[in-house]
Amino acid sequence: MNPTQKQITQSVAKAAAKTFAQAALAVLVLLLVPVLTNWAIDIQNGKDVVVDLAFFQKVLIAAVGGGVAALISFAQNSLKN
Repeated sequence: MNPTQKQITQSVAKAAAKTFAQAALAVLVLLLVPVLTNWAIDIQNGKDVVVDLAFFQKVLIAAVGGGVAALISFAQNSLKN
């Protein structure tokens, strides 16, 4: 692999990692904001906060799924060019 191909490969890999991270973070934010808002309200009202680990596991799986979907889209768009 010549230096130009290596630079292109590294650039594509960085873009794919960035796309994955952005999609995963977006899913996390969309799913966690309502939960965190409810926790803040419960704390303000003097209630106990209940942590549902099964829910958080599902959120993480959804975030990874969103990231994978973004990578598939990125790859598809890269192949078109």
